[in-house]
Amino acid sequence: MQKVANDLSTETTSNMLLKKYINLIDRLLRYAIRQDIIRDNPLKLVIIPRIQETKKPLNYYNKRQLKTLLSYLKREKNLQDYMLFKTLAYTGMRIGELIALTWQDIDFVKGTIDVNKTATIGYHNKVIITDGKTKTSNRTIALDKETIQELKHWKQIQAKELLKRGYNAMNKEQLVFSNRYNRYFDKGTLNKKLKTCINNCNLPKLSLHGLRHTHATLLFEGGASVKQVQTRLGHSNASMTMNVYTHITKERLDDIPNLFVATMN
Repeated sequence: MQKVANDLSTETTSNMLLKKYINLIDRLLRYAIRQDIIRDNPLKLVIIPRIQETKKPLNYYNKRQLKTLLSYLKREKNLQDYMLFKTLAYTGMRIGELIALTWQDIDFVKGTIDVNKTATIGYHNKVIITDGKTKTSNRTIALDKETIQELKHWKQIQAKELLKRGYNAMNKEQLVFSNRYNRYFDKGTLNKKLKTCINNCNLPKLSLHGLRHTHATLLFEGGASVKQVQTRLGHSNASMTMNVYTHITKERLDDIPNLFVATMN
């Protein structure tokens, strides 16, 4: 069994993926014990190898690039696409959280979004709505006044469009963003939309998740603390945030002496 773990570590690119494989094997072995096929779990004696991962550079836009993308989307006059990508960029939500977002999750008075579920792909590519990835994934995100007003305007426009197509626009579980059949978007479709916009703007490649990285990076550049970014992104702990955004947190730490001197002066 140790050889199996060693072989997996040489064929797997990340520790997270290796852990998933090992957990799957563990579940199979536990099932075999319950079925009296084997007497003991040989995995208990296995030392799980650690893979030396090569960190890929983060995929994100600077302020100018993000403004260029959003300006293009606004000019195209497809309000749903504009609001979808702006909401991703201005909240740092995971794409699954955005796909599952309903109007009852948005409090227009308080100016907040209640993130309480996420969309995942199940059997036969069926969209499944589940609770967040972790306890901290369920969170409340505050929005700026302009984005709240734009979302309110989009809700009105969407309601008119849905009524024309015969859908109940007053359904309290109405999706904030939906496809032509008023169902959940799939990530592939949204990736294609984003790729088309990026190509038309002559911008560098960016993934949907890159908009989340963009949000976090710009927050750090604006002076947000690690704790503030961790809470907003729904990370389980601050070390995860620091690990993902090492390039930014290191720059902030390097700048501390200058901040101190500026304070003293």
